[in-house]
Amino acid sequence: MLTNTLETKSDSCDTITYVPQNKANRNIKILLVEDTPLNRKVILNQLKQIGYQADYVENGQEALDRLAEESYDLIFMDCQMPVLDGYEATRLIREREGKNAHTVMVAVTACAMKGDREKCLAAGMDDYLTKPVRMAEIAQVLAKWMPEKSPEKKPDLIDRHRLAEISGGDRAFEIKLIESYLQETQGYLTQLNAGLSKFDSGLVTQLAERVTGASANVGINKIAEIARSLQEIAKLHHLKPARDLIGELNSLLQQLNGYLAELKLINGKSVEVSDNLATNALPQLELSLGDRSPRETGDDLTIEEIIDRDRLQKISFGDKKFIEQLLITFINNTESYLEQATTAFAKNDLETLARRTHQIKGSSATVGVRFMPEIAARAQKYAQENKPQEIPQLLQKLNEILARVKHWQSNEF
Repeated sequence: MLTNTLETKSDSCDTITYVPQNKANRNIKILLVEDTPLNRKVILNQLKQIGYQADYVENGQEALDRLAEESYDLIFMDCQMPVLDGYEATRLIREREGKNAHTVMVAVTACAMKGDREKCLAAGMDDYLTKPVRMAEIAQVLAKWMPEKSPEKKPDLIDRHRLAEISGGDRAFEIKLIESYLQETQGYLTQLNAGLSKFDSGLVTQLAERVTGASANVGINKIAEIARSLQEIAKLHHLKPARDLIGELNSLLQQLNGYLAELKLINGKSVEVSDNLATNALPQLELSLGDRSPRETGDDLTIEEIIDRDRLQKISFGDKKFIEQLLITFINNTESYLEQATTAFAKNDLETLARRTHQIKGSSATVGVRFMPEIAARAQKYAQENKPQEIPQLLQKLNEILARVKHWQSNEF
């Protein structure tokens, strides 16, 4: 029976394998079927943060080919893909399995419109998520369908006794403490990287001391230990090993972010860990297309209005290098999609046009580029309805916004 996890809230066939933080997770095999590189990058990174390894393929046919060679416990299946879409791929997988097997299939779709649930159910899917997908929602799906294989909590990362002592056993307060700690410590790490680049051992010492104190105070002992080591080598002006230690701190903070996501689920809290972008924002835009037009682009639209910095920070876990990689991937892919969409329009190939604007819609929502999802959704809708008259203007708007993003990225990084 298909359920919607969201409703329970109060590049070829290469393999990317992430080594999970917990050895138990090596027993669960996950396949991601997703044709858009940016979406793959984000989802794979989210899985990494909560301790899972994953393989990926780019379309339904590649999924069938892979499944003919090996089995998986759970498949995240994009619905709209070239060659073979997710619905048909799922039907064919279910036909192969018959009554002897049942792989958990989770639809990943940019839509949440009337009839989608029934379409997923008819195809044989078990659950579905809407894009942009949040890390806590992935954790919830895995806990729901693979409870015996879900990641164990990281007892060596947090001293639960210390945390309980300072919170008085109030789990809601514990969650707030960890959230505040993550925000504060990520700020210190940003300053530490700046201090390191300036070879300012005094600043590095001071900031490492703050991280040590804050970590020890809430029982994050592993981070306190590494920060203390960083403090000592900085005092001796030995900054060469500092970069590796800061990298370890950043990795542990990412683990803690994943732990927080699971802690919220365990305590029945609203799953709002990875980002605060409304899960159904994109479908709402789609449903309202007939009632209003996307905002015009131009001088009145600032880069701060276009770029959702908070979204970028949260899907990257504060890793500036990963943000840069995401933006470069987004810009390169979107330039290609727009070029192909323009060529498709000139050839009256509305099917390709719809597919490319669909990809722009999903990837721009994923990375937090505002206005593009709505404009791309409108272009996709017109292509599907064989109403191409307004499409050139919409493609022009998409090009204008992309140019702004590209200019900002080149200056920011």
